Parts: sequence; C-alpha cells; structure tokens
Amino acid sequence: MALEGIQNSGLASMMQKPADKSAGTGNGSVDKDGFLKLLIAQLKAQDPLSPADSTQFVQQLATFSQLEQSIAQTKGLDTLSMQLTGIASNDAVGLIGKEVTVHGKYINFDGANPTGFNANLTGDAASTKVTIVDGTGAPVRTIDMGARAKGTVPVPWDGRNDSGKLLPPGNYTVQVEATDASGATVEVNNEVHGRVVGVSFEKGYPEVILDSGARAPISDLVAVRGSVSQASSPLSSLGLSGVNAMLQGLAAQTTTPKL
Repeated sequence: MALEGIQNSGLASMMQKPADKSAGTGNGSVDKDGFLKLLIAQLKAQDPLSPADSTQFVQQLATFSQLEQSIAQTKGLDTLSMQLTGIASNDAVGLIGKEVTVHGKYINFDGANPTGFNANLTGDAASTKVTIVDGTGAPVRTIDMGARAKGTVPVPWDGRNDSGKLLPPGNYTVQVEATDASGATVEVNNEVHGRVVGVSFEKGYPEVILDSGARAPISDLVAVRGSVSQASSPLSSLGLSGVNAMLQGLAAQTTTPKL
C-alpha cells in the first residue's frame, strides 16, 4: 500500500503495531475492515497539493476487492472442509470391527494363533533380518529371511521365541534390517495387520486404532478384509484415503493471505 505523504501522520506506526480485533486478525495481517480504515486514513492524510496517484488508488481498490473475494472463498472452503470431515468420519467409523492392513510396526499376538506382517523392500536385498521385540524392548525372536527381491515380503511369525517357547499374548514390535550386495542399507516399509477397535479424531482427521495399539491415519490404509458398510456417501467413489487427502489439501488453502 502506498504511504506517500503520510509518513508523519501516525498511519505508518499503525501499520507496524499488531492489528487489534477491529482492524486486523491479530497475527500481523490486515482484514478487510482494517484495510478499508487504512485506505480512508490515507485519503484524509494526503497532501492536497500532492494527492495520491490515481493509478495507485485504483490498484488499492482492486486489492480490497481481491481481499473480499479471498475471505469469501476461505469461508466456503471452511464449510466444505467441515462437510468432508463429517463424511470421512462416518466412513471411518464403519471400519470398526474390520480386519485391515496399515503401514506400521506393531503386531498383536493372541497367545495361540500365528500372526505376521509384510515388509516392503525398496530394492533388492542380499540379507534380510527380522527381529521381534516384546513390550519391554527385549528381542524375543530373530528371523533370517536371506536374500529377497525388491517388493513385498510376507513375514509369518508363530508366536514363539528363539528357543521355541510360546510367548504370552500381547503387542510386539517388528524391526527389519536389509542390506544389498554392497552392504548398503535397503529401506524397508512395514505393513501390519490388525482389527480396528476404534477411531480417533484428535488430530483433526480420522485415525484408526488397531487391537495392537497401533494408530494410523486413513491415508495409511493398505487393505480392508470384509465388507465395509456402503451407506450412501457422495464421496464413496474416492475412498477413505482420497477423502483424507482432499481434506489435507483443503486445509492448506484456507489461510487468508496477508497484505
């Protein structure tokens, strides 16, 4: 905004002070009411013998119009975001009780039935070692998977330790170390299976809670076993991960631009 001729009028210091509730947003940006007040103050304080340039004045009016449009757009996006959140929440709650696969490192052993997880190798591995760790952080089982090609590697676990003793039920952590022929580390992404026992919205988006205690956002879902309720949802064709990605994209657009 042009401030010619009013540097000594006190308006400049007004621009430098934090905006109050009536003249700004309180975080250093100016809302439309504050912008209009500053524009009027500039007109009142200008030198009659050297008025503001008409081109600059038109530009300021255009900026004011853009600000109003931006605020209206932000309100519209906020409303749409709330609607999408409601839809995603309803779909996420429908996952409770379902068996799912998510990106993660925790597995649950029921004390009797074998369990397992998938290790996704980002490259060919000459050596692949899996370590199962109990709740105290102590390694209980080491599995040598040998050389493995790039891609998904199923890792079954019978629930026994290295001595062959059946371990108690509970939550366990999986650790995978893979190296290529030159000894360089191969990145590994783990996928674990579990039953959804709850859904959390604490972070502003749906997170599924598995029986292993692991949490994962909807976007980390890899697979769902069993039919999920297909209640009429206008975004059902996007899928849960698509809705979550849209919500995150909208969140990045709902910030009022600073002037």
